[in-house]
Amino acid sequence: MLIFTIEGRYLKSYSNTEGHGDIITYTVVGSNSYIVYARVHNTKLDFEEWQGKIKAKTTNLVSKVGHRDGNYWRTDEFYMENNARRVCILHGCGKDSLEINRIMDSACIKKRSII
Repeated sequence: MLIFTIEGRYLKSYSNTEGHGDIITYTVVGSNSYIVYARVHNTKLDFEEWQGKIKAKTTNLVSKVGHRDGNYWRTDEFYMENNARRVCILHGCGKDSLEINRIMDSACIKKRSII
């Protein structure tokens, strides 16, 4: 399970993956900013294909950043320790890179589990 700090002005919504896993989107009220938490398998998400620069890479985390349509974006992929299997993705996009980074930097895996 991924834990991260997000403020109350975000609206939370769930996506139907037809049994492929969990996708939860947090959208900032009155803004184009959003955060997506995805724990899915056999599903390709649009932002996974976005070309960006690798910002950080450890055995547990790969982080990519870039710009698209005038917005800053960041995608963090979390992996099992000592395993190449991805646990989940946290993706943020919006004009306020400080807010996106603050939320993304707060994320950590509380309980490791395989999809």
